[in-house]
Amino acid sequence: MRIAGIDAGGTKTDFLLCDENGQRLSFLTLGSANPNDVGIDACVSLLTRGLSELCSDGAPDAVFAGVSGGGYGEYASRIKLALSSLYPHSVIGNGPDAVNLIYCSSRIDDFESSVASLICGTGTVVFIESKSGLFRRFGWGHLFDNGGSGYDFGRDALRALLDAEERPSSDLSAPLFSLLREKLGTSAHDAIPSLYRGGKPYIASFAPLVFEALRQGDPLACSILDSNTEILASRLALVKAEIGNIDEVVCAGGLFKAPEFLGSLASKTDLPLFVPDVQPVVGACRRAVQLLR
Repeated sequence: MRIAGIDAGGTKTDFLLCDENGQRLSFLTLGSANPNDVGIDACVSLLTRGLSELCSDGAPDAVFAGVSGGGYGEYASRIKLALSSLYPHSVIGNGPDAVNLIYCSSRIDDFESSVASLICGTGTVVFIESKSGLFRRFGWGHLFDNGGSGYDFGRDALRALLDAEERPSSDLSAPLFSLLREKLGTSAHDAIPSLYRGGKPYIASFAPLVFEALRQGDPLACSILDSNTEILASRLALVKAEIGNIDEVVCAGGLFKAPEFLGSLASKTDLPLFVPDVQPVVGACRRAVQLLR
C-alpha cells in the first residue's frame, strides 16, 4: 500500500510517500502553496506537480493534503478536484494544514480526548478536534491577526527599527537593530520598497533575528517575545473557556524551533503543550491511512 501526505504552509510544502507502516518511500519539498498568498491556480499547480513527482512510479492508494489557507470553501473544492483528477482511482482527502498537526498528537486515537493544534509559522492559527468535529479559532491572516506568528515577530522588529531610525537619540548598535540592518544591507527606511515587494514571507524571515538578539540580551527582543506569546496564551485561554478541557495542544511551525518561544508560551498557559518529534507531513499520511478504513 502506498500513502501520500502533503503539508502545505505559508513558506514551504512537504510531500511524503510511505507505506501503510509509515516507512518512508519518497520525500520532496517545494515552495509555498497557500492560495491566499500565491493564488489558487498556482497552489493547485504546485500540489499536482509535487505529487506527480513524488509518485512518479505509480499512483498512491490514498492522499491527504493539508493546505494552509486552502481548507475550506472554493479553494478546498478546487484542490480536491485537481487531486482527484490526477489520481481518479485513489482515495483523496484534503483540508486545512492543522489536520496534519492534529494527527501527530499522542492522543488522536483517544476518542474521548479534545486535541488542539497551534501553528506558529509564517502565520498562526488554532484548530480543535473533539467529538463534535473539527473547528478553527483565529487564523484570520496577517492583515487581521495581531500576534504570535513569524510575520508578527518580523514586523514588530522592523517597525521598532524604523521608529528608532526616526529618533536621533536611538542606539542603533543594539543587537536586534544591528542584526536587522545587516540582513537588510541598508537602513530599514531605505529597505521599505524591498520589504513591500517581498511581502509576508520576506518579513517573516526576520523573525529568527529576534531570538538571536534575545540570546545576546537585547531587552527589545525580550519584549517582542513576551508580547507575542501573551497574545497566543490569551487565545488559548479563550478556546479553553469555550471548549472546556483540552487534553493536548500540538505545536508546530518555525517559531517552535526556538526553545525560548516554547518556554515563554508555556509559562503563560496551563494547557499541556506538545511538540511532536515527527514532521506535520507524517500526520497527513496518518490521516490518509484513516481514509482507507
